Amino acid sequence: MSEATSPPGDAQRSAELRFLRRVLIVAAVVVLALALWRLVHAVLLVFAAVLVAVLLRGLAKFAQRYLPLNDRWALGLMGGGLVLIVVLVGWLIGGQVQAQVSQLAGRLPQAVQSLEQRLGTSLPSSRPARSSGARAGRKAMRAA
Repeated sequence: MSEATSPPGDAQRSAELRFLRRVLIVAAVVVLALALWRLVHAVLLVFAAVLVAVLLRGLAKFAQRYLPLNDRWALGLMGGGLVLIVVLVGWLIGGQVQAQVSQLAGRLPQAVQSLEQRLGTSLPSSRPARSSGARAGRKAMRAA
């Protein structure tokens, strides 16, 4: 039967099914988008892992071109070399980074106070509020 000769109830039911299908598709897309939003860190981690794998594979192919190594040995050699480079760079600049971070930690409270003075307000503290009982305990220990 064609739609022109079908009963009106069938046409309405067909339209409702098409509408329901569209609603379900939109709902599935929204659920997928929300799931990706909630799993953004995992998705980024997977993306980073793929990038590292591509880098290691490219380095292994480069090593195989010049050295008589199979895939596993070339991949292990390049992976170990990459880890060695990261450790070496960390060892070379780690002291400087540590000194700069401690210097930043020392200047940060002064910068926050300066900002509070410029804004004319006090910023919320990220430190947990101290109870009066803890203060009394510290005073008693100092007095002893």
